[in-house]
This record gives sequence, structure tokens and C-alpha cells, in this order.
Amino acid sequence: MRVCHVCSGHSEDDGRVFHRECVTLAEAGYEVHLIARSARHEAHSNRAVSIHPLPDPKSRQERLARRWSVARMAASLCPDLYHVHEPELIGPVLAVAGPHPVIWDVHESYLDVLRTVTGSPNGPDPWSGPLGTSGSASLCVAAPGLLSRPI
Repeated sequence: MRVCHVCSGHSEDDGRVFHRECVTLAEAGYEVHLIARSARHEAHSNRAVSIHPLPDPKSRQERLARRWSVARMAASLCPDLYHVHEPELIGPVLAVAGPHPVIWDVHESYLDVLRTVTGSPNGPDPWSGPLGTSGSASLCVAAPGLLSRPI
């Protein structure tokens, strides 16, 4: 199974994303791709993880402006599963994912993050636009503590 971790704000050596998630999946036999910020310009491999570098954005606006190109880069890898790490990538990745699952692991208050990312005190409507019309893609949100509670 091919898994693509999609980041626009995390670096390629992020402790949680790269070391705990990507490397663990690669060691378990998954084909793992990571799209993340990197000082390198060419795709490379580290600990059996294929890394597809993004340049550091000069501003938050530049990071937001490239979210669709990041999503298209992820889709070009033809993953069986997408794992998104920034809220601004959810809509674009859902739009390109087709029938493949999209995971977003939430580590912050979602509305607070959107307010910070957009600069708007009310934040955008997260279910409008591509998120509301993405077709057959699915989204699984793994919130902290959710899976540790008895059902």
C-alpha cells in the first residue's frame, strides 16, 4: 500500500510526521511518500521514506497559495491513502483524492487553527467550496483522545 503524507508547513525531519509516522509505516512494509519543506531541491529517500521537497514559503500567503499545487503533487504519486497535516490542505487533497481515503490528524483546536491561518476572527466556512463538493473521497479525522475513550 502506498501512503502519502502531505505537508506544507512541516519540515522533512519533523519529529512526529517523519520519525514517528512515516518511518514507522516504512518499517512495517508500506511504501511511504512525504511531501514537506526541505532545504534540498531534488526528491530523495531517507530511512525508506521517499521525500518530495517543497521550498520554504516566504510568507503565510505563499504557503496558502501553493496548496493546490501541493495537492496535485500528492495525486501524481497515486497513493492508496493520503495523510494530511495542515488544515488548508484538506479541501484541495479531498478534491484530488478520488475514492482514496484522506486522514487528517487534528492536534489543535480546528477553528483556532483556521483563524490563525486565515487571519480572520471568524475563520472560513470549512465545509464550503471543494470540501463540500469533493465527490467520492472520504475524510477521517483522528482527534486527540478520541480513540483512547471507551466506546
